Amino acid sequence: MTTTTLTHGLSVIPGKSVQSSLWNNFGRCADVIRDTYIAFGDKQASNPPSYFLTFDDKPEARIIALPSSLGTETRVAGVKWISSFPNNIKSNLPRASALLILNDGATGLPLAVMDGAEISAVRTALSAVLTYELITNGQKQSATIAFVGGGIIARTVARTLSVRGHKFQACNVCDFDEESAANLARYAVTEQLADASGIVSLKEALKADVVIFATNASTPHVSVEDMPKSTSDQVILHLSLRDLDPEIILGSTNIVDDLNHCCRAQTSVHLAYEMSGETEFVRWNIPSLLKGSDSANSSELDGRVIVSPFGLGVLDLALGEFINEHVPEDQKHVIPDFFCHEARW
Repeated sequence: MTTTTLTHGLSVIPGKSVQSSLWNNFGRCADVIRDTYIAFGDKQASNPPSYFLTFDDKPEARIIALPSSLGTETRVAGVKWISSFPNNIKSNLPRASALLILNDGATGLPLAVMDGAEISAVRTALSAVLTYELITNGQKQSATIAFVGGGIIARTVARTLSVRGHKFQACNVCDFDEESAANLARYAVTEQLADASGIVSLKEALKADVVIFATNASTPHVSVEDMPKSTSDQVILHLSLRDLDPEIILGSTNIVDDLNHCCRAQTSVHLAYEMSGETEFVRWNIPSLLKGSDSANSSELDGRVIVSPFGLGVLDLALGEFINEHVPEDQKHVIPDFFCHEARW
């Protein structure tokens, strides 16, 4: 029997340190997301299917494991473990919470554990906004934007748009929670994302030039009849993935981050695939667009464009690696004796 001594400890990075590191280096984080998408498209990253833990007595709740690794000679691996318990808000608790675990790709030894909620929100927002910028040729001003759902993800998308210099004439918000809707509408004007804002019905929200879905819907609740007759140049960032009737998906130009992921877990894209028996309705994927191997600047963008990013765990992993390398040492809590001093093999 041989004995190996574990000489490193485990770094624990709390949420406030994660948050400040992300927003203080936001431009570089956008580059990390772009580069990681391209690496995934070039098969330099592994992103297996997500695993869903559900509960018979809480059908609205779930915990999801998203394993991934990054690098052809794997330099980092890990898993995001993220829960969604919508009823938490009744007790003034966050709906979603997450941990991100990083492992050394060469040895498999755990390197760091960090709060993953802000990472998840930021990578979701950057996925949407980077794609939006591509399909609008980097246009920074547009007429109207609307958010369906006014929670953390919506606020992070709004902040991302604002930080990256986007401006709208009006920002409308639709949410069952009036306080969340009012806060987001107020934020849009305060942060100069929009000249004016308001709280509107779903029907009114769907008339906007840019519509962002950020709800906790588990089944489609928006039908073809709900959509405005004119679809000219409308962009829908379908971040919550399950809001739209599959007929809406089939009647639109679609962009996803990865077709294999999006055609799972009863997303609207998955339901459209089951209805049609094919995937020709998906025109582009985000990695190819970001790399430039595909171009979205064509007449095929006429009409409604729907972006449905399933959310790749490797994006969280890449941001977590960036944070682990760049967060100040005095903001890490290193536990030197977390592991058994001696591991016997």
